[in-house]
Amino acid sequence: MRDSEELLRLIYGALVAANIDLDAIDQILEFSCEQMSDPSRRSRHAWQVNFWRAVEQVSGDPDIGIHLCPHLPLFRNSAIEYLFLSCRTFGQACRLALRYDRLVSDAFRGAIDIEGSQGVVRITGTNGSDSVLRHSEVCFVYGVIDFFAHMTQGAFVAQSVRLCCDPGPARDDYARIFACPVSFGSGKSEIRFDAALFDLESEYQNPDMLKIHCEHADREFTSLKRQDMIDQLRTAIMRRLPGSEGVDIELDDIARDIGDHGRHVRSELAAVGTSFRTLVQHVRFNMACRLLTQSNAGAETIADMLGFSGERSFRRAFKALSGITPGAYRKAQCGQSPRKADPWQVLSRMMSIDS
Repeated sequence: MRDSEELLRLIYGALVAANIDLDAIDQILEFSCEQMSDPSRRSRHAWQVNFWRAVEQVSGDPDIGIHLCPHLPLFRNSAIEYLFLSCRTFGQACRLALRYDRLVSDAFRGAIDIEGSQGVVRITGTNGSDSVLRHSEVCFVYGVIDFFAHMTQGAFVAQSVRLCCDPGPARDDYARIFACPVSFGSGKSEIRFDAALFDLESEYQNPDMLKIHCEHADREFTSLKRQDMIDQLRTAIMRRLPGSEGVDIELDDIARDIGDHGRHVRSELAAVGTSFRTLVQHVRFNMACRLLTQSNAGAETIADMLGFSGERSFRRAFKALSGITPGAYRKAQCGQSPRKADPWQVLSRMMSIDS
């Protein structure tokens, strides 16, 4: 399950605004938090477990999620945002946006109901199996409320909130920050509000623009499906590369690994302007970069591990993509003190994070 860059941007912006030491988090994660604001990223939801543990450790705050909420930037997603603006009513916008919730995240699913005089937004999948993911749930629910308030020019007000998670020591802070009663330990997250808001009309409603924005969202959906396939291909390539010395990685084999056909894979890669050969090159390059910066492996060992015909072939390919030699890259990234981790452990961690 993966989250869009907009969700990661919110957390990154909140960390900056709250003056959390990002460098200290980076050192724990061996990952730059700044990458969270990269608009091209779509990151694995499970990665947030290690991320939130690091944030708790650096901030010293077991309730960091709720305390980051006031610092969260406004959620901005062009497809979802424009749908809300061009729909006739808030209710129509909510129901239409649910068709495209995967553009935001694979980990969260929403539903909307009316119970008497209350509208109910239910969100499932936010708590996860690790308690530290309660921070993601809290920030996500707060972000939804903030977004709805913005889209209705302040008319949307949460009457109550229910969260899957159990509160930490800062239980009393939840009602103050959400500005409504908050309960805990439910099966789903819930936001309750005045059902009359479903009939609130948008001052920007435009049927013609709505059609255009739906078409735009459909294109993003198609692009996301292609990206899913590319992610599957990367994972399959990563799993075949280690120990494949002198063995070519074949398109048909990788396609079979992901349950597809070579011809279809080739067509989908061409549709996004790349090729299987280019994809293999970039997977090899990214794996080589991590081995150079996170392990003690020499160039000859890395060449063998990643299926190059020899050290010279590895050096030539690396320089063609980066402009510098593997040794120069390691020195630039690590200075005079390269990491001493076992290279096979680095590969194992890499595949557990990226696959």
